[in-house]
Amino acid sequence: MRGKRFLSELWRALSSVSFYQELPKRSLPEALKYFSFLILLAAFLLSVRFSIDSFRMLSLFELWSRERLPEIVIEKGKVSADVPQPWVEEGDHFVMVIDTTGKVRRIDHAVSQGILLTEDRLYLKRGPFETREYDLSRIEHFLLNAETVGRLRRIGHWTLPPLLLVFLFVYFWIGKLTQVLFFSLVSLLANWAARRRLSYQALLAIGFYALTPPLAFFCLVSLLGMHLPFFSIIYLSAYAALLVAVVLQVNPPRPEVEP
Repeated sequence: MRGKRFLSELWRALSSVSFYQELPKRSLPEALKYFSFLILLAAFLLSVRFSIDSFRMLSLFELWSRERLPEIVIEKGKVSADVPQPWVEEGDHFVMVIDTTGKVRRIDHAVSQGILLTEDRLYLKRGPFETREYDLSRIEHFLLNAETVGRLRRIGHWTLPPLLLVFLFVYFWIGKLTQVLFFSLVSLLANWAARRRLSYQALLAIGFYALTPPLAFFCLVSLLGMHLPFFSIIYLSAYAALLVAVVLQVNPPRPEVEP
């Protein structure tokens, strides 16, 4: 599928109701090509947004590290830091604790997010009910200080955007393919209940193209940094409703069989 044709179909999928009446004529390979280009475009847009956010966070972290971060060394799985411990740095709803003495064993439950670095463990609290533990005993040598953070930021400017693009493309391609296959059950049910004559291949083609409006809405919400309540339910409900609407419009019902 050429870029010009893809953009034309993308626009029609977003703006033309009659476009969906043509979809049963699309072959499955043709629909898969469109789907892959659609996912690539979404991954590109979101990778740009996430890269910009990451660059900003890395710059702020580098600035903070030059002012506040102690030098942390991991040598043969043992952590050491050149500050009196426990060392605690608190922010808005976030705390970072370094304690190799064993006095601090968990992040305070009142804190929603935080990091606890012990003698041989890293605890990352990502929410009220989610804390992940990482074993550091196998790390031979690691040094973290302001210079390390600055070096990571400079490397990230070159490596992060392509890595994000590849990751998001694979993640969305697999995830949305699973969505299309799962929601094809909705299309099959609508096809049977409304006595349509659509093949399963045609229903899959409809499913790939029908991703366009909800995925475009998802990208818009993400790019604007909006946080909508029950967004996943809204997204999936809109997709399912669009599938049913397309099935109902693209083919006349089968005639009733007289006894």
